[in-house]
Formats: sequence, structure tokens, C-alpha cells
Amino acid sequence: MVSWLEDQCIRLYDISDREALRKNDRDWNKAFEKYLYELNCPCLGAQYNEDNKLQCLLWIASHAVNVEYEDNHEIYNAPPKEVVLSDEDVKLLESFRNSLLSIAKLMNISVVDENNISVLLDMIEKELKSLMSQIQDGKLLPPKWSLDDLPITMGTNDAKLKDAMCVMECLYNEDVREIQDKVNYIIEQVQIITARPDTDASLGVVGF
Repeated sequence: MVSWLEDQCIRLYDISDREALRKNDRDWNKAFEKYLYELNCPCLGAQYNEDNKLQCLLWIASHAVNVEYEDNHEIYNAPPKEVVLSDEDVKLLESFRNSLLSIAKLMNISVVDENNISVLLDMIEKELKSLMSQIQDGKLLPPKWSLDDLPITMGTNDAKLKDAMCVMECLYNEDVREIQDKVNYIIEQVQIITARPDTDASLGVVGF
């Protein structure tokens, strides 16, 4: 990763001087520490070691993005050009969207706008991060809550019946939330059409 970022974005060294960063040998850490020092990496500290390894790598990636932007800021800040998609492009986008929808369905993600690919990606990424946080050393961590922790609106002394009622209420609440999401989306779309300033979703105000 480091040699690729140096080649493509940072370009601190001449091409002939980048060889040490490409070699995967015992001297690589020393070469990388020298590289960080010459870049004035604030995460380096007294020396490069396992304690600051991740911070240094993340800083390198962030620095590469900054350098890339500075070198091409006119391109990135230019007004967007109108993009005309070919029939093949449209088919690829539809296929990609359908794949995302399938993944969202498998992950039980409630989708309001099926055509918003950016939102779909964000929702799937968020759910993946949540799932990854539940795994440690390749094993699924035990849940931090149980059915006993959840309140139910009807009381009973039957433990099995109580668990079943709790699950039913959770599923009901999930359905209500999904319906509410769809209702909110419809309201926002109507507000956009009516273009009333006091209910314009783009202004951060929804409703009266």
C-alpha cells in the first residue's frame, strides 16, 4: 500500500529512490520510518513501532488524499458536466442496484428509496460495521441483552409465553418503523413538489 501511494499520489522520492519501499524484507520498517520522518508524520513519535503502526498507515493514506487534491484541485472543484449514460451503462447500474437490494434484503435492511444507490451503500456499510463489531477472534460475541431486558405491554407468569410475546412486539415495532420510514419519505417528496418554504426538507424543516 505504501509504495502504491508513493507512486500514484505522494511522489516524494524520485522513481529510482522508491525501491526500498517496494521490497518486503527486514529493512522495510527502517525504510518506512525514514519515509515517515521525511514526510514529517505527526504520528511517528520517537520511532516507528507496533504501537503507532496503524496510526502511521492511516496518516499516510490521509496525506495521499490531501496531496492528490492539492495537485488536482481545479479538476475536483470544476462544475460537474452533464453525463449521458449509454444503454449498457444503465443496464450495469440496474444490475448493481439489484445486487445491493438483494444484499440489503438478506441483511434485513429497511429500504425506502430503491433507486438511491449511495444511500444503499451507506446502509449496507453501516450494517456490516455493526456485524463486524460483534465478532472477536473469529467468533460471534454473546449478545449484550436478552429477552428479559425488554419490556412487554402484557404481563404473564409463563416464561415461554412471555418470550413469545416479547418477540412478537419487537417484530410489530419493526414493522411500524418501516411504515413510518416510508411515510416520512412520501411526505418529503410531496413537500418537494409543493415547494413550500416552511416545509422544505432541504432546509432541514419537515412539517409545521
